Amino acid sequence: MLHDRGDLGAHALGLLDADEARALDAHLRTCSDCRHEWESLRRTADALRALPPEVFLDGPPDSELLLRRTVRAVRAEGGGARRRTRLALAAAAAAVAVALVGGGAVLGRALDPSTTVSAGSRTVEGTAGPIVMSATVTPAAGWVRVATTVRGIAAGKRCTIVVVGRDGTENVAGSWLVSPAWEVDGGTVQGSTIIDPDDVVAVAIRDESGTDLITLPV
Repeated sequence: MLHDRGDLGAHALGLLDADEARALDAHLRTCSDCRHEWESLRRTADALRALPPEVFLDGPPDSELLLRRTVRAVRAEGGGARRRTRLALAAAAAAVAVALVGGGAVLGRALDPSTTVSAGSRTVEGTAGPIVMSATVTPAAGWVRVATTVRGIAAGKRCTIVVVGRDGTENVAGSWLVSPAWEVDGGTVQGSTIIDPDDVVAVAIRDESGTDLITLPV
């Protein structure tokens, strides 16, 4: 069953409170329909967060202003009103993505894995059988960006990046479907999740059966 789309969009944009986010994380681990919908929304949200400053030299487009206004409205509301506004927020985010990353040129540049690592980032590397992985955790204001480069996972697996907190909480930071080329050559997935940067103790890659394929202490 597909979960409320507004909640999925709010989760992707980091607007759920801690309890709501944990509940939805648990639901995503068991519902493939919602997980696929969330993946699409998360890609949009990550594209917006990753846009370089030079994109805005001429000022934000009208759709970006719409997103800002909608975000402010969501934060100011509560209960049912907030849930209704989340639907508008998801639509606004999609509009911004079209306006800012149309054609993929800007998105490709912004998500280039060769981008310089930010100050305060922590990078770890490790192996588990044939799997080779490196993960970079970059702190933000109450949340983290995560970039994982992975090789050796069998093609066809649906994988999820899981950020583990000091108290054992688990937060989904991104997901992807492993292609045959990815299995051999590897690739990089970038995502983000709401967790205090100081509380991050590990980054794991988990398949759709719930098995942790590799876990790296941070």
